[in-house]
Amino acid sequence: MTITELAKKLNITTSALRYYESIGLTIADRDEKGNRNYTGIQVERAQRVAYFRHAGVQISDLKVLFADEMSDKEAIAMMEKAHSNLEDQQRNISETLAFLDYKLNYHKKRLKQN
Repeated sequence: MTITELAKKLNITTSALRYYESIGLTIADRDEKGNRNYTGIQVERAQRVAYFRHAGVQISDLKVLFADEMSDKEAIAMMEKAHSNLEDQQRNISETLAFLDYKLNYHKKRLKQN
């Protein structure tokens, strides 16, 4: 899988993937032209990094976690915080969707009255 394909799959930028590789969070094989080519286990690791980043986990924490230098207690605390952050985001999205539904209905009713 090319870097562009992987970036699209993970909903991140190619520059993010290059950065993750430069700091050792991900790796990629190279073809004869030097282009990155991600295989199964490399895609899975990049996916885990992307999940954590989407959840708001700091890169410094990921470095420690992926180096297996984080205690279970620290890992649990980090993941509970990430989980809580995602729940907050989900709640905000739900509230925003409800607001937009209300406004859509309001304007549709006004349009029908005119």
